[in-house]
Amino acid sequence: MMHHFCCYCECHGNDDMFYFAVGEHQCKCCVYNNRVQCYHRAVNDPEEVARKESALLDLIIQDQQFVHGQEDLVLADFMPVEPVDCLAGYSDGEKV
Repeated sequence: MMHHFCCYCECHGNDDMFYFAVGEHQCKCCVYNNRVQCYHRAVNDPEEVARKESALLDLIIQDQQFVHGQEDLVLADFMPVEPVDCLAGYSDGEKV
């Protein structure tokens, strides 16, 4: 399920401020209101999720490089080798 938001509200760069769709790419609200230009865009579509994943991974790697003082660290260098109990600290569905 995708939601549409106004590009005026959150801009990731100067180009986003002037982004609009026309014709079949308009959202249902703009079509209903007979607007020629639609300034709404889908959020969390596959391309945006991939962009956010990449940006977050880069931030995590940069943070670990800073923490460890090594600029050549890669993701595999700080991932745990042994199995990790992801449910540690939980008992019968309640926090301990």
